[in-house]
Amino acid sequence: MASSPKIIVFDDDPTGSQTVRGCPLLLEFSTANLQSGLADSSPLLFLLTNSRALEPEQVRQELTALCRRLKPLLAQLTRPWLVVSRGDSTLRGHTPLELEVIRAELGPFAANVLVPAFPQGGRITRDGVHLLHGEPLHHSAFARDQRFGYPSSDLPQWLEHKTAGLIQANVVVRLKPAESLAELKTGQWAVLDASSPIDLDVIGEQVLAELGAIAAERPQVHGFANIEALVSGVLRRSDVVGAQHLDAIPREFVDLPATLAGPIYNALRSRFPDGLYLAQVKALEAAHRGDDVVQLTSTASGKSVGLLYPALAQAAEGKNSLVVTPRNVLPEQYLNEFKESADQYQELN
Repeated sequence: MASSPKIIVFDDDPTGSQTVRGCPLLLEFSTANLQSGLADSSPLLFLLTNSRALEPEQVRQELTALCRRLKPLLAQLTRPWLVVSRGDSTLRGHTPLELEVIRAELGPFAANVLVPAFPQGGRITRDGVHLLHGEPLHHSAFARDQRFGYPSSDLPQWLEHKTAGLIQANVVVRLKPAESLAELKTGQWAVLDASSPIDLDVIGEQVLAELGAIAAERPQVHGFANIEALVSGVLRRSDVVGAQHLDAIPREFVDLPATLAGPIYNALRSRFPDGLYLAQVKALEAAHRGDDVVQLTSTASGKSVGLLYPALAQAAEGKNSLVVTPRNVLPEQYLNEFKESADQYQELN
C-alpha cells in the first residue's frame, strides 16, 4: 500500500462520503486530525468542507486556511498523492473557484481534470457537452439555480463563464475516456467524456496509472482532478481492503409512504408534489420502522429528509429530539416548516 497514491478528497457536500466506507472522514481539520488521516492505511481521505453551502468569499478563506495547514503535512508523505475536488454532477457549486484555491496553495499540479458525469443519474458528457437524459444540461432547472446558474452545457464554455474569462474555452482540452493525460501541460484544464460506469472506471485507472509516471518524472507536480471516477477506480484496485463501491438506487419518483403522520405527510407533499426518490422513501420507511439508517443519496433534499424524519417523528409524539447536521446543510426555513407541522400534529392529538 505504501506505493499507492494517497487521494485527498475535498468534499463540498456530505453525499460524496456516504458512498464509501473503510476510510477516514474528517469534519474538523486540526493538524492532529489531518496527520492521523494522512497516516491511515486507506488510499482515501475525505475532508468534508461542506463548501457548497458557503458564499464564495467564505469558500476562499476556509479552503485557503485548510490547504495551508495541510501543505507541510503533504511534504512529509513518502507516497504519491493527488487531490480530488468532489463537486456536483449538475454543475452547481463553487467549481472552479475551489480548484483554483487548492491549486494556488498546494500546486503546481500536472493537470486539472473535469469529469462531472454521473451515468446512473442520467448525467453524461459527450464531446465535451454535459447532458441530462440526452438533453443539454443548461436547458434544465439546475442551470436556473439562483446561486449557481449557467448558460452553457459545453464544459469548456462553462469553465470560461464560471471564471469570467480567466480560463478560455479554446485552451481547454477535450478527451475521450481512454485518452492519455500525458500531453497536457502543467496546470492545463481538460474535460473528459463519460457515458457509462465503465468509462468512469477507465478514467480512474488511467489517472492512477499516469500519476506514478508523472510523480517519478516531475516530483514537485502532483495529480489534481475534479473526478468522482477516481474514487470509483481506486475502490476497484485489488490492493484496497475495507472499501466498497455501492451502485446508486435508480432515481425514480414514487409516492410518499402512507405511514407518515398527517401534517408531516402534508408538508412533504407540499414541498415535493411529484413524490420523492425511491432512495428517500426507502430511508423514510426504514426510519419509521426504527431501523438504523445510513442513507445513500445523490441529492441534498434526500439527505435532508432522511436526517429530519426521526426528529419529526419524535416531535410529533411530543418527545424532545435533537438534530445534529454539518453546518448550513439544512436551511432554517426548512427546519421551521417541519417544526410547524410537528406542532400541528401535537395540537390535533
